[in-house]
Amino acid sequence: MSAFRPKKFVDMRPVYRNDEQHISYLGMDPEFFVRDGAGKYVGAYHYFPTSQTSRSVDAHIFFRDGWALEINPHKNTCREVLQQYINTVLWAALRALPSDHTLVATSAVPIDLEDLRDAPTDCLTFGCKPSLNAYTGGVPGVVDLDAAEHPFRYAGGHIHHSFLPRRERVWQSEHEKLLLVPQYWDKYVALPLTYLVGGEATAQRRQHYGKAGEFRIQKYPNGCGGMEYRTPGPEMYAAPWLLTMALGASRVVWEDFEWFLEYRPLKHQDQVRAAVNRGLPDEGLLDLIDPIPWLYDQKILYGARNHTSKLSLDVRHVLTEYNWEGGALSSWRYFVEDSLGISLADTIRPRYDGNEYPNEEDDGWYDPDDDFDDDLGPLYIQDEERRAV
Repeated sequence: MSAFRPKKFVDMRPVYRNDEQHISYLGMDPEFFVRDGAGKYVGAYHYFPTSQTSRSVDAHIFFRDGWALEINPHKNTCREVLQQYINTVLWAALRALPSDHTLVATSAVPIDLEDLRDAPTDCLTFGCKPSLNAYTGGVPGVVDLDAAEHPFRYAGGHIHHSFLPRRERVWQSEHEKLLLVPQYWDKYVALPLTYLVGGEATAQRRQHYGKAGEFRIQKYPNGCGGMEYRTPGPEMYAAPWLLTMALGASRVVWEDFEWFLEYRPLKHQDQVRAAVNRGLPDEGLLDLIDPIPWLYDQKILYGARNHTSKLSLDVRHVLTEYNWEGGALSSWRYFVEDSLGISLADTIRPRYDGNEYPNEEDDGWYDPDDDFDDDLGPLYIQDEERRAV
């Protein structure tokens, strides 16, 4: 097991070092299941309308999507704000339920097929349009299930990214490069999430939905094109620090994609794809995980799993258990440095590739006091908060 042996990568800075603000929007449209006081999963149609007659709170929308509840919070450039939007919608949804009911952030739930007899027609079909898949050249996947006979229902934790107006990138119009974005997300988002919160529900969902490399090309109301990553499940909502990590990893891949293309070429992607599709938190997943500076490395994820194994997926519990008002800006850093006792500075990328350091005086790690070119600034230092959120 190489859980505590740092991997070494070539020295290079991402291309957006002088951006004080984020250059892209974050969005989500996660889905949750309704569970009654007896522990049975019941259709969201009992309490929520369809998207055509959706409810809203502060202009954030929520409605039923088949058996599940879907929420559509506003996009934002800040994870802290997006999290607060999500919380606002979820509190509103919980108020629409009986007091002994709750919402659950899980990828798959069993249903009683007898309950479908009185269900509306939208619960008798799997109406989600097919996702594209990055590993099949963008060919849509086909889900061949009879909703009236299939004893499970599925939920996703879809993440949306788009650049701000006039900040779009050339690679967005290049088909071959565009197909690599979800594959990088698989490696840096879905793989760590599978290691941390994967399980039977994730494995069940990925037989049909949320497979590795699933995405959609989107055109958003502001006119900007973007991409929706459809592989993650809603389990990342089980703690604010977990959601922070997932959104941070997906954003750094999106904003710094050119750097990843040149300096983090995809490796072992067949293994990554297979591991994501299995959906199980196998110990060997650590060996496939590469670090993201100021966010995570193998040691951090190894320690974090001792905490994620104890997390509740009950949304009512999650909203009351954690101090979400503390903001997402510090939640992942606070968790790593306070709960795990690890400094995020330990994740800074080594200088050299290969197994040998160039000399005894240089151990291969970045020194935060290093001076680089004035136009770039020290790597991951001058905008440390961006990388740590």
